[in-house]
Amino acid sequence: MTTTETNEVTIEKLVYGGDGLARLDGRVVLTPFVLPGEKALVASEQSKPDLLRARIVELKERSVSRVEPGCPYFGTCGGCHYQHASYEYQLAQKEAILREVLKRVGKLTAPESIGIISSEPWGYRNRTQFHLKRGKIGFLAGGTHNLVPVDHCPISSPRINMALQTLREMIRDSRFPNQSGCWSQRYIPALAGQAPHRDRRRRPRRCQEATMRRAQTIPASNLRCRSR
Repeated sequence: MTTTETNEVTIEKLVYGGDGLARLDGRVVLTPFVLPGEKALVASEQSKPDLLRARIVELKERSVSRVEPGCPYFGTCGGCHYQHASYEYQLAQKEAILREVLKRVGKLTAPESIGIISSEPWGYRNRTQFHLKRGKIGFLAGGTHNLVPVDHCPISSPRINMALQTLREMIRDSRFPNQSGCWSQRYIPALAGQAPHRDRRRRPRRCQEATMRRAQTIPASNLRCRSR
């Protein structure tokens, strides 16, 4: 299969990372955003002697477990991989993936029963990493450095989404540092009213202090969620 060819494949299972595994002419085909049992027309994006990485062109047969993703950025943002499946099916597939990894990588036999600790599927994340580029804030598209601007993240906690709205307001202020980079656990928790996580990455201290000093000069009306 060349980069311009398309082929129909049947997805056998999901593997670690969320890709669906199929086989074509003796080679493994990995395609994101598909489910076991589905038939899809796929196009190759990366070819190796024993592996093809593909993208879905057309879904021929849908799984009964497929649902409409709850996030408008799903499939573009590189953060989530399973939202096209019902939550119960996600949990079952993750258990199956764990069993396979234990067997194939760890050479271990998984216990007969694996306890599954589940939570609410939305608004549960208390740690989120945003990227800032050319006055816009969001996430990086999967496998790229391209920014996907977002105005909210459905899986992040309400406080983090409040902090995101505050950052969006701060970015529009002319005094906000106009720089690209990553705003993660070092900044977000302070805006969300949480204790900051320790960031172990080394950054020039003078740059950090200057950035925070400039941000602190923005009117308090733009930082309402600091006190919530």
